[in-house]
Amino acid sequence: MNQARLIPSGYKVESKRRFSALIAAAFLLMFFGVNLIALNRFPPFIDETVHIRTGELVLQNFSPLEGINLGRQFTVLWFALFQPAASDALWVARAATLIAALVGLAAIMGIARLAAGTWGMIFAALLYSFNSYHHFYGRLALADPVSGTAVLAALYFAYRLSRRAAWQDAALCGICLFLAVGAKINSLPYYGIPVAAAFA
Repeated sequence: MNQARLIPSGYKVESKRRFSALIAAAFLLMFFGVNLIALNRFPPFIDETVHIRTGELVLQNFSPLEGINLGRQFTVLWFALFQPAASDALWVARAATLIAALVGLAAIMGIARLAAGTWGMIFAALLYSFNSYHHFYGRLALADPVSGTAVLAALYFAYRLSRRAAWQDAALCGICLFLAVGAKINSLPYYGIPVAAAFA
């Protein structure tokens, strides 16, 4: 008797999902570990010090609206959560950027898995993890990497929305875009993502 017939098809699907989840978790850990090395090697950018100082003022003045004129409020609040000024300010703020970037990598892997399966997910994770641009710019305590992460998450939900009509995906796409614009106002043009997904 053929043993393949004895194994339920649902079991195979579940087994593939677990395998993909384990690979994704391994890539997230690898990405975080690789990018954590020599995090302080680059000198501070002026914008990094502005974000850290504004986050410090948020905590000192108990005002979440401190520095709202910068157009990067959610980024400032994100850094304030980690209180970088209380220890090694630059390292902590950059590590907080990396933590946010994990969501972006997860979104990239999710899109690639939906589009091209597990091997597509692996290839996309490798490209994203060892991209020299992200290895430099994506590790800095700036608003762009934090906002970009939210945009990538919005793209993931929009891609799912283009494949199936579900209000949960539409709502999550909208929430991610709201967070992206709150992290940096320059992300406003990305509000066209759900429209493109609807047309797709």
